[in-house]
Amino acid sequence: MNKLSKLSSQKNIKIIKDFKEYRCYFFWLIMSDEKLARAIRARSRRNILKILCRNKKVSVHEIAEKLNLSESLASRHLKMLYDLRLIDCEYKPPEKFYFLKIKELKQFFKVYDKVTKHI
Repeated sequence: MNKLSKLSSQKNIKIIKDFKEYRCYFFWLIMSDEKLARAIRARSRRNILKILCRNKKVSVHEIAEKLNLSESLASRHLKMLYDLRLIDCEYKPPEKFYFLKIKELKQFFKVYDKVTKHI
């Protein structure tokens, strides 16, 4: 590898590291209506939020099992919802338990389900 491509590669790695470090700030800057739209865009995230609406605290393992997802995929969805500040978590080794941070989401999904039945 020549010096130019090595330097270019190092710059790309730094940019990727910086992006990963600051991505939670990116989510924080999104307007609140866009946060909600981003959160419910994927059916899996909607289903995770609905599970959290019905239960006080749920582990990643339970969510993955209920939705027939891998724990890795469930964790990624939960991380996004956490970064969007819709849910919070509590760590009790060996698991993390997630719960709704915004209780009004329960009412939101009642209305959402009624509206989608008419579409």
